[in-house]
Amino acid sequence: GALYGIDYSDRRNWSTPVAMDPLDPKVLYYGTYKLYRTEDGAENWTAVSGDLTRGQNGRMGTITCISANRLANNSQIVYVGTDDGKMWVGISPEFNWVDITGDLPLRYITDVCSDPGNPDYVYVTLSGFNRDLSNAHIFKSTNRGSNWNDISGNLPDVPLNSVIADPDDNDVLFVGGDAGVFYTTNSGIDWQVLGSGLPNSPVFDLNYHQPTKRLIAATHGRSLFEIDLSGLTNISPNESKLISFQLKQNFPNPFNPETVISWKQPVTGNIILTLYNSNGEKKGDLLNKNFEAGEHSFTFNLTGRFSSLPSGVYIYRLQADKYIESKKMLLLK
Repeated sequence: GALYGIDYSDRRNWSTPVAMDPLDPKVLYYGTYKLYRTEDGAENWTAVSGDLTRGQNGRMGTITCISANRLANNSQIVYVGTDDGKMWVGISPEFNWVDITGDLPLRYITDVCSDPGNPDYVYVTLSGFNRDLSNAHIFKSTNRGSNWNDISGNLPDVPLNSVIADPDDNDVLFVGGDAGVFYTTNSGIDWQVLGSGLPNSPVFDLNYHQPTKRLIAATHGRSLFEIDLSGLTNISPNESKLISFQLKQNFPNPFNPETVISWKQPVTGNIILTLYNSNGEKKGDLLNKNFEAGEHSFTFNLTGRFSSLPSGVYIYRLQADKYIESKKMLLLK
């Protein structure tokens, strides 16, 4: 096959990853325990890294996922994940690899996705099935892996195997896992099951065809499935909400040191109002109490545990039974 230049004796995963440069189809990347690159459509390969794994340490010690993207200066930025919990980033032409594993859990990294619209944004999915580990199956970085945030939110506690970022909206993500396909429209604060009709089988890979807005899911031995996403990414994450519920935009906005958040509810029930930062990290509950049907408001001020919040974009999320809605607000100090 087209493997000239790749060392046949290299350790490689049973599912060896290959990634294509988004602007030049002749530029490809291939992962064993090190990363190879071709500029001529796989006629010739050259190693552009040393061993990016923890070594042959009882695991396979192989690269499992690659994501190639372009920077504003047209340099190629490449993210690499391994089966022994390592994450790296390198930039052409030198590819001086930087270890960005940080505080990610020591688990099998199943997929990595650099946001098509912003190469500084990167997402990784994890699986702990072979170590009996659970929780926190997807992480996000907005600074090329310098810091990671858990955006697992309300996802079920199962391995995730694939992640896709919507090229048109970096708040929209799709993940495939052992319990099917899920999506978020607010960067992981809330996740919902995507569509219906998938077999009861793990989804091992996702691919998105942007021109036709079709998402393709590959299952474990149960064939391929596709879903039409037309219109989905342009709606709020609450298409199933009761129309008579209403969360209003805070006022004033921008604000400092206080702002008013108002909502309308058609029935008596418990209201949970939660604050997140722009990375999806929970900063705390603002409210968690029962309210009568009608219109209500809450004054949020920068006192107590919120007094040290820095300037920036924040997300306030209201939940009442099945109704969930989120809005953004801007704090300027």
